[in-house]
Amino acid sequence: HWWLLAYLLIHLGLVAYPEEYFFRGYLLPRLDQRLGTRRRLLGVSVGLGLVLSSLAFALLHPILIPGPHRLLVFFPALLFGWLALRQRALGAAILVHALSNVCLAIVSRMYG
Repeated sequence: HWWLLAYLLIHLGLVAYPEEYFFRGYLLPRLDQRLGTRRRLLGVSVGLGLVLSSLAFALLHPILIPGPHRLLVFFPALLFGWLALRQRALGAAILVHALSNVCLAIVSRMYG
């Protein structure tokens, strides 16, 4: 099961970190700065920036690996963004993102 550790390390450093850094660390705060935050969601101020940055994240995924099902990453992107806003840091979003990818890999190996 060495592949699992390698997959986790790769997804932490080469996938989750750069994606979270851009979409939740750069894009989300700038969108919120422009558009404002108007709602509270489970104790966190959120706005249209969360939705738009998650949409941008989702739209990127079919480009890399084709298929309309790839747009479904919009929903975990909302969680990653909420975590980044809640923590005011990217650590939790990066970790949950990488672990989500690892869980998907395990399920894909089991049923794919």
